[in-house]
Parts: sequence; C-alpha cells; structure tokens
Amino acid sequence: MATGEALKLHFMRRAIELSRRAAATGDGEAFGSVIVRDDKIIGEGWNHIKVRHDPTAHGEVEAIRNTCSALKTLHLTGAEIYTNCEPCIMCAAVIQYAGIVKIYYGTTTDDISPHFEDEVGCVDVKAVADDLRKPTNQRRIPAEQLLPDEAIKVFDEFHPKKAKS
Repeated sequence: MATGEALKLHFMRRAIELSRRAAATGDGEAFGSVIVRDDKIIGEGWNHIKVRHDPTAHGEVEAIRNTCSALKTLHLTGAEIYTNCEPCIMCAAVIQYAGIVKIYYGTTTDDISPHFEDEVGCVDVKAVADDLRKPTNQRRIPAEQLLPDEAIKVFDEFHPKKAKS
C-alpha cells in the first residue's frame, strides 16, 4: 500500500480524474475534489454548476455536501481535501466551516483565469476577497439591514446565548 507522498499523489490524481469527469459529462466546469481522513477517501465530488443550475455547486462544495450527507454529520474534523485547483473564496470558507484541516491543490486560480476571462458570470476571486474585507455598507452589492429586533428574537428563542468563559 502506498504511503506518504505517494498516497498524496494518488488522492490528487483522483481529484484530477473527477475534474475531467465534470467537464466531459457537461455537468460543470473541470473541478473535482476528494475528502480524505486517516489516509482513506471518505467522500468526493465534482463541479455540477451546469446540470444543477446552481452557482454554488463547485467541486469542493459538492465533495463536502456528499461526505457530510453520507456520514450524517456537519463537521469533517481532521479531514483533508484534495482539489485539482486552488479553492475560490466561497469554497475556502465552506472548507473552514466543515472543519477540514488541510488543503492540497493542483493548479492556482491565477493559472486558470485565462481559460475563463470572457465567460458570463465569471468572478474575479481577488476582487471578491477585497470587497468582503470592506464594511457591509461599502461593498459592491448594496446591503440594508431591516427588522433587526424581530430577526434577533428567533435566535434568542431557539439558540440561547452561551455564557462567556
């Protein structure tokens, strides 16, 4: 059985294989990912944005959804993700929410950007990251807070405040 570096390469090749599947089937763009824990693949996914008409169905997100669903958990603590391309900002956030502890990636978002420059809906990942660092009222997409007192009551009712330690 492969160990160490050979095992990492095996997992990355599987992610690349899944990226090819996404593009070849027309499901989505060429992005694929595998989730690994204790040197075993516990889940995988590939981009489904076209077939599902879902702009969030990126390879990493699909792998996390599939794995969490199969394991009946919201947390993949201790897991690693192998993805054929550096995660976008949305995927990076989902990876953190899931508790994944390490990311291995094949190529970078900068390297693939020439393949997507003229596509409608293509997002400049760096511009989005910069925009999200701004206060809410200064971002590219306007945001307005409405009914904050009513909205917080639901959290007060169903999610009691935790005592600060």
